[in-house]
Amino acid sequence: MERGTRGTNMAAILDILMSSDTPISTPQLMTKLLEDYGLDVKRRMVMDLIHDLNALFQPWTHGNLIGARTGLGYYIDHTLFEDGELQFLLDAVVWNDDLTKEDKLDLREKITRFATNPQLDRLVTPAPAHDAKNFNLILNITTLMKAIDHQRPVRFRYVDYAAEDGVFKEVESPRGNDRPNKYDYIVSPYRVIQSNNHYYMIGYFSKHKDQPTTFRVDRMRMVREATRKSYVDITDAYDMDEYIRNTFNMFMDGDDVTLVLAFHKSLTREMVSRFGMNISVRAAGPGHYEATVPNVRWNQGLILWLMSLGDKVEVRQPLAMRTQIRDALIQTLNLYQEKKTQS
Repeated sequence: MERGTRGTNMAAILDILMSSDTPISTPQLMTKLLEDYGLDVKRRMVMDLIHDLNALFQPWTHGNLIGARTGLGYYIDHTLFEDGELQFLLDAVVWNDDLTKEDKLDLREKITRFATNPQLDRLVTPAPAHDAKNFNLILNITTLMKAIDHQRPVRFRYVDYAAEDGVFKEVESPRGNDRPNKYDYIVSPYRVIQSNNHYYMIGYFSKHKDQPTTFRVDRMRMVREATRKSYVDITDAYDMDEYIRNTFNMFMDGDDVTLVLAFHKSLTREMVSRFGMNISVRAAGPGHYEATVPNVRWNQGLILWLMSLGDKVEVRQPLAMRTQIRDALIQTLNLYQEKKTQS
């Protein structure tokens, strides 16, 4: 039995209240603190600690974290996170393909510590599948972020893939820049960003002196600070935000056009999701609409998206886009034509 520090006592009280479905009286709190945590906390101290907890979390909860009901006791009055926020964080962790199972479990435990017991009952927390990794995403990101903060170059191996014995296997890329070791990459990191559920590092790579280079963090191995190497900063020569927008939206380039297309009514939600509500629409035959969408960026992303909708959408304008899609479909069809076997 011990009295514990003020911080230890506060953490124990918060843990007890977060784990309870019902209000807990002061005597009950004192009993739980003693039996479950070995902490001897007097009645007056309990009240003072709850006051301090409310003051500590007020900037986040904008009210008292812990409420009190006469004759019943203390309870969590304002949660630290909404249900939807917790579910979003859990989903982002569990469904990230680049995290190890151990990292997912560790992050899930940390996130759920901010949830009350009733919230835990409502959350969907699927167990992460076991998927062995040859890297640690969290460690890689942490190393890169520290290197960026301290303006230090990093050294790593980069992964390619080769088909061996009927399966793909990892192989180290021999296109590094640390002579004479062709497998080591020396890069001055500038940014770490997330796109399409993967993390990327943007930095200076001496083989591409005139512009930044992008690397997938999950393909980086043995990431560490490159000692006795100089940090090269060329960010003043670039609008980095513009560079990132262009790099991570591979379908960004193109001209703005007015798009006219006919589509089956079953695609209405898809069209609104893509173009928004402010488009001109009219009936175009049984079960079909025609939409006129101004200022649409004509690029490969738009073409691939339209083609993915199959025979439920028809581009009517611009004619050049219509021709481009037709030619692409013909080329695709040719791949699937039956080929005559030569004797």
